[in-house]
Amino acid sequence: MNTLSVETQSEITTIRLSSGRANPIGLEMMRELYKEMVRLDEDESVRGVILTGNPGYFSVGLNVMELASLDDPGLDRFWREFFRLIKSLVGFTKPLICAVSGYAPAGGCVLSLCCDRVLMADGDFRIGLNEIEVGLFVPEPILQLMIARVGEDRASQLVLDSRLLTPGQAQRFGLVHELCSGSELMDKAEGILRRWIKWHPPAWTKTKVELRSRLLESLNQPPDALIGRIFEHWKSPGTQESIMKVVKSLKKA
Repeated sequence: MNTLSVETQSEITTIRLSSGRANPIGLEMMRELYKEMVRLDEDESVRGVILTGNPGYFSVGLNVMELASLDDPGLDRFWREFFRLIKSLVGFTKPLICAVSGYAPAGGCVLSLCCDRVLMADGDFRIGLNEIEVGLFVPEPILQLMIARVGEDRASQLVLDSRLLTPGQAQRFGLVHELCSGSELMDKAEGILRRWIKWHPPAWTKTKVELRSRLLESLNQPPDALIGRIFEHWKSPGTQESIMKVVKSLKKA
């Protein structure tokens, strides 16, 4: 795999996003992560999964430079792959912990919202859905993930303000469950998994499936109308102007 590092020890698999220093989420990463989640859900020797990134960067979100380069068929494929991945993460039947190792704006935050428990390294990092700031709108399935995590009122505050939170603020809002030092992050995540997998697996899985049923209903809807709304917004002159500004700033970085 080109964008992931995967290691399994004693029934626990760690997936580390490994697509450059900042881990932008592009087509290749989405496909590889989707295939890995499907494989691990079916592998009876794996009891739980930790999803993490590089020290300092979990993921900076969707690969805007890749998105900006795509033609219409490419854009359609990109968004279908994205929502397929989100559905596979939300519907993963085993324990899934996100160890946020650093910056996690936009798409990076979305990945964390799909997980059962979120730990974050304390430090000068930010997490949140800041799509509006860069000219994108937050589609309904992603809003439902945020609402499920923090409640409707707090979700409205965070998303409409396009807020990126410090780790401490994120914990207070309920966006992340626990903070720890970067050096403790993986040990803490593994400790939670070890506790969970001691319990009766069918009972744990059935309870998780019940908890996720409403979210999965929203993700099971045919994606054509949703992708149509995304296309309409993406093609508008104002959105294209905003995206080009982001691309120019990334090229200078």
